[in-house]
Amino acid sequence: MTGRTIVGAILASGLAVLALAAAPLPLPEGSTLNFRREVAREVALPPPFGPEGRRKELPCFDAASMARYKSGPETRFSAAVRKAQLALWATSTAKAPADLAGDVDALRARWRIAPSALRRAYAVPGGGRAGEVRFQARLLEDNKGIGRMIWQLTELLDELKGLEAMRPSHPPRWQANYDLARACVQSQLVVLEHQQAGLGTMRKELPLLNQAMHVGWRLVPGPITIPRNKEVKELLNTSRALFERVIKEHAGTVWAEQAQRAKEAQLGLEWEAVPGGRVM
Repeated sequence: MTGRTIVGAILASGLAVLALAAAPLPLPEGSTLNFRREVAREVALPPPFGPEGRRKELPCFDAASMARYKSGPETRFSAAVRKAQLALWATSTAKAPADLAGDVDALRARWRIAPSALRRAYAVPGGGRAGEVRFQARLLEDNKGIGRMIWQLTELLDELKGLEAMRPSHPPRWQANYDLARACVQSQLVVLEHQQAGLGTMRKELPLLNQAMHVGWRLVPGPITIPRNKEVKELLNTSRALFERVIKEHAGTVWAEQAQRAKEAQLGLEWEAVPGGRVM
């Protein structure tokens, strides 16, 4: 082999090494990045339980945390928890994250949730008496849609309650996911009860506004105003206890952070007049 050939071979091997170094290595299964992505997906919640806007990056997990919060095999228990997360997005006005959107849309279709049932803003009806009749018909149809969502969430809640006995046999990660999802489902039922009550009130009498300044109404978060009957009290008390269990048993984790935020969420809805020029 000549000197020129040797030099060429060395250069070729060096370039090959550089190419390998530059090529992205496959992400190892169970790596910190994969773990963070999976957890971020599982704890993604719509407002008022989760933050507004884009999902934030989770902090790094150390080896001990990754070992404690490993996922485990898919079970009927974890499948129900995943369904609860999808149900929260399916009954929310917020846009679902891209990696959940397809499943959320499929659940809405299965539950027959019309887009109109999710709206919380209405323009002042025009067109005289005929316009008022159309407006009342729309309110009635939207109220029926909310009723369907309440029925479906109640059925799901019963399913989650029925799985409570399986909770201790599952990893801490799915215990935290279960408590968080179930508490949020119960809280969402309170929100929807307020939405239904708000539409019922509007059907009887339109909320006050200044027609020279306002173009309609929207429901905004506020204090709880619906009667605290036995069912509502149970929803509120049990959800609070579940949030507090997550905060206590998983202190310093993203689950505790989400539970604290959800625990402080305003579950009531009240009508607010929308000024002209504002988005309805």
